[in-house]
Amino acid sequence: MVDYLPLFLGEIDGALTGDERALYRYADTITRERVRSAAPVRDLEALTLLHRQQILTARAAIEDPHVREKYDWLADYHDDAVRRYFKKPPPEALIGTSSPTGST
Repeated sequence: MVDYLPLFLGEIDGALTGDERALYRYADTITRERVRSAAPVRDLEALTLLHRQQILTARAAIEDPHVREKYDWLADYHDDAVRRYFKKPPPEALIGTSSPTGST
C-alpha cells in the first residue's frame, strides 16, 4: 500500500494569497517570516479538510455494506495519517468512524 496522504502533505509549500503577498512586500523581517510560515499550515489544513469531506461525501452515498467497509477503512487511514503528520491535528480534520456521519 502507498501511504499517499503524508506524501501529498509533504509537498505543500503554501502559496501566498494576494493579501499575503501585499503584506509580505512591505513588512519587516519578522512579519515576513510569520506570513511565510503561516501559508503552508493554512494549505495543509485545507487539504486535510478537503480529503475528509470527500471521504464523508462518498461514504454517505454508499448503500452496499461491503463498499461502505472500504470507506470506513479509508476514514481510519485518513485519521491515522493526519495524526502522524501533525503534532496536534486540527480536530475538524479528523473523521472518526463511531457514527455514520463521521462525528465522534
